[in-house]
Amino acid sequence: MCSVVVVHAVLALATGASTLSSSAKQPMMRAGRAATICMVLDTERMLSVAPVTSQTDKVFRRAEFWDKEEATKLEVINVLGRWNSATEWAERTEFSEVTDIRAVSKAQSATRQRYEMAQRNGVVERVALQQNAPRMPFRNTALAASVGKTVEDFEKMPVTRAAVNVVFDALVESRNGLIPPELCDERRARMMTPEGGLDDMAFSAGTYRGRGLVILSWFLLGKGQVVGLFVGLKIFADTIGLWDRINIPHIDLLFWPVALYASFRAATATVEEAEEQALTAVQAPTAQRAPTA
Repeated sequence: MCSVVVVHAVLALATGASTLSSSAKQPMMRAGRAATICMVLDTERMLSVAPVTSQTDKVFRRAEFWDKEEATKLEVINVLGRWNSATEWAERTEFSEVTDIRAVSKAQSATRQRYEMAQRNGVVERVALQQNAPRMPFRNTALAASVGKTVEDFEKMPVTRAAVNVVFDALVESRNGLIPPELCDERRARMMTPEGGLDDMAFSAGTYRGRGLVILSWFLLGKGQVVGLFVGLKIFADTIGLWDRINIPHIDLLFWPVALYASFRAATATVEEAEEQALTAVQAPTAQRAPTA
């Protein structure tokens, strides 16, 4: 109905406005005002039925770009809402036992020696947050209200290991497993809005900085050095004219896809081996528990 009024009003004003007297123009002007009101009402109606994407569906990922672990905004809030200071979860009582101390594995980060070292140096561990966060009650009312939920809603939600890792990555801004508690608290505070909600941009910034550092260290110090090997091989092959000697059409175009695939497999294979070793150590029946005071 409003669309019909708009069309008639525009046609009338366009065809006869210049030939009518001022008294005759008044009904047409009223029709024009009515058409404007109808357009506003139509716009409001369309906006009211437009689908709204929930911000709670936002997904955050690990700093390690090859890691498949991820967490939704609700899962992140479920971790952050259970503590205000890192000192609340700094202590832990569960330890893994590693038989080969020279082997590089994630189980190394859960040993008693690692915990005692962290305590001596005044830093808190990723492992400690992994162990303690699921046992702590959710108590941040403002954080829960920022996404339209209550403390009770989050209290029923399980704390996932993936969410803890995503949160710790954003706090430490790397893949590191240790952070000073004062710095941890400072960065956590920066992730919160003045109203007490989670600042998505600030949280993502911590993750992005960590991802950038991981990528840089991967290329300079880690398995990304495989890429450097392939770069050297490519320069050597071009120098001696290897591609011309092989005389296979477009073989040089296959070099970089193969190089990147080999580098990616080298990185992911290392991660998978470390995760398997960590799982074995944690599930071992010889796992220790600290004596209670």
